[in-house]
Amino acid sequence: MDKLLKIAFPAMACALMCALWGCARVQDPPGGPPDTIPPSVLATTPPGRSLQFAGESILLEFNEYVDRPAAQNNIFISPPVKYSTDWHGRDLEIEFDEPLQPQTTYAVTLGTEFADRAGNKPQQAYTLIFSTGDRLDSGVVRGRVTGDKIAGTFVFLYPLAGLQADTLNPAVTKPKYRTQVGATGAFEFQALPAGAYRLLAVGDEFRNELFDVGVDAFGTTTRELALGDGQILDVSLRIGPALDSVPPEVYSAQSLSAHAIRVEFSEALDTSSVVSTAFVVSRSDGTIPVQSAFLSPGRRFSVNVMTSKPLEAGEWTVTAVAIRDSAGNTVSDTARSSTFTVADSAAVEVPTLVEAPFPDSASSVALAGPFRLVWSAALDRLSAAAAILLQKADSTNTTVDCDLRWPQDNIIDIVPRVPLMGSAAYRIVVDNRAISDILSNKGADTTIRLFFRTVDPGNYGTVAGSVADVDSVGAGCRYVLTMRAKDGSRQFRIVLPAVGPWEIKDVPPGTYTLSGFCDADGNGVYGYGQAFPYGTAERFADYGSELVVRPRWTMENVTLTFRP
Repeated sequence: MDKLLKIAFPAMACALMCALWGCARVQDPPGGPPDTIPPSVLATTPPGRSLQFAGESILLEFNEYVDRPAAQNNIFISPPVKYSTDWHGRDLEIEFDEPLQPQTTYAVTLGTEFADRAGNKPQQAYTLIFSTGDRLDSGVVRGRVTGDKIAGTFVFLYPLAGLQADTLNPAVTKPKYRTQVGATGAFEFQALPAGAYRLLAVGDEFRNELFDVGVDAFGTTTRELALGDGQILDVSLRIGPALDSVPPEVYSAQSLSAHAIRVEFSEALDTSSVVSTAFVVSRSDGTIPVQSAFLSPGRRFSVNVMTSKPLEAGEWTVTAVAIRDSAGNTVSDTARSSTFTVADSAAVEVPTLVEAPFPDSASSVALAGPFRLVWSAALDRLSAAAAILLQKADSTNTTVDCDLRWPQDNIIDIVPRVPLMGSAAYRIVVDNRAISDILSNKGADTTIRLFFRTVDPGNYGTVAGSVADVDSVGAGCRYVLTMRAKDGSRQFRIVLPAVGPWEIKDVPPGTYTLSGFCDADGNGVYGYGQAFPYGTAERFADYGSELVVRPRWTMENVTLTFRP
């Protein structure tokens, strides 16, 4: 018995240690610097660009252990073929579950949405090319997808040979070739036969190899692609947000006072559609005129509706009749009304300043404005004009000539008629006692003073250059250029009626990016193209490097070139 215990005890101890420490688990040794190297494919069987392939499986050897389920879900084979997978340590075997086509070039692509044990993802997809025949198709389509959050985006490539191009609908037709981009946006399709192609960038949120309208981000090229035998085509495309085709709905309504109702919507609204005529307030015995409607301060999903007469206590209904969301969809016919209750004690709301353009004693304020004041209620414009001043904050207290602009009934933009002096002190003065809303309710018995100092324009720089277009299609194009600060703090936008010189002055020092597009439809917004019926995107150009603006310097010869 003692002998059995002497044998069993070490074995039990070893089993316990394995359970506690994971003896059989494959893992990296502890310690050392953090792993920042992305996973990659070291070798393949067969080797890339092999001919006369007659095997039933291929093997991908990784440089390290990876998330196996995620890697398996990132395999794309073109032309499509059914397959299954098996793992042998760090080697992934892809077994073909049906015979491969003869005399055919195959592309097996591993996408970018998988990671190693440290969470590192590949920077771009990996593709293994081989042929079951005695030659490889040699055409290449490669390029880059640009846009917000592009990592994981899919690129669909459709050969148009044998198809009716006008009826090709990516919502129902899967692409013959598909790959995925990483953080850099780079993609490449190799070993393609000569012919005409259509290329799309698709979010493919459902991973169903289809374009789902209203769900998937989308972008396409500026032209259909014509690929010659052995040719390499370099293309770029931008991907934009999913097309919003869902109309806004009225979610709820709430009485704020005897005159004011807050109406909540399902999504952000188009500011220009928020007007008094877009709402009706009613009950069984009639309607009450709406005098004003404006977005609730800080809330693009809700609207304050002000009636010309106080609402009696009881239940009322508010109906939105012409409100649009930011995508241009008009409010739903089936969800445009909501009931609300006015209490006997419904208060009268006092107009209050709820948002200022900057905090008191701000510095480095722009010289030209505008300086925006946002109120809790729709204001009487005559009283506001008399109650708001912009002054020099010196011994003279000189009043600065300004225009008051009204984006909405509760918003005032103060715009100096002449840019303010640099490195000078100013104040905005608001006499609340003289302010009243459209219902003649007076503001609080206070005076608001906002002191600020303007920026020193001597620290600004200038960027100058030109727009060139090597495509004759560009003749007569209107070019929209945008220069953005990398830290997101500001942007500059200019519009040129034709190719030629441009200049942006008074640029704060910093690092910027420059891009532009040919505004073919004249709406001032970049067009990403259309999936079905198909429409090409507007041409665009990105400047190849960052612009570093230095104080009191002019950066010249910045040429933005548009290509076909």
